[in-house]
Amino acid sequence: LSTCLELDGIRNSFDFLSRGAGIEDYSYRLTDIVSYDDESVFEIEFGQREDAEIPMFMGSMFINTTDYALVKAEFMINPAYLQKMKGSFISNPSRDFTTWPVSVKYSVSYRKIGDRYFLNHVRGDLEFQSKQKKRLFNAVFSVFFEMAVTSASTENVTRFDREELAPAHDVFSRTIKDYDPVFWGNQDFLKPEENLLQALKNMKVRLQEFSQ
Repeated sequence: LSTCLELDGIRNSFDFLSRGAGIEDYSYRLTDIVSYDDESVFEIEFGQREDAEIPMFMGSMFINTTDYALVKAEFMINPAYLQKMKGSFISNPSRDFTTWPVSVKYSVSYRKIGDRYFLNHVRGDLEFQSKQKKRLFNAVFSVFFEMAVTSASTENVTRFDREELAPAHDVFSRTIKDYDPVFWGNQDFLKPEENLLQALKNMKVRLQEFSQ
């Protein structure tokens, strides 16, 4: 949860958007105008300049052509410098294994409610390689985290009570090996491989049809 909230680049300022926070080390290129949520957006590619020798991001951001708001960003840590950030992703390395990150990708999107934009969806996909001592081949494994905001309200907003708050640094993890669609019948459930945002949209449509 903490990582998802930290990836809110509007609140915490992406360095590829903030003046004085490294923006001079990036190069930008307008590549297209595409449709996003039925509105036109600029697609802008960015990457670190050749003379920047520290790990930085590269990817694409999508900016509304009307109000110039950031609606989505898809980016990754430059693979050429990923080894320098090994300690940021592997906190307790094993003596018998050598493990390193090979790909770190993020996606963040925002949704307009009224005249303001709110965090809508966050996802991170990380891939690692690991080699055990005296073994010839490496093992590859992946991990992802994801958060979707299902609703937001701007009226009569009050703070949550302490007992209603989830600890930001707790890890919610579960390995799902298989599932039985017959067991769930016509009830809504999330398949492990299903796109979270699309699944939630489908559930919302079905709930609206049910209430009519």
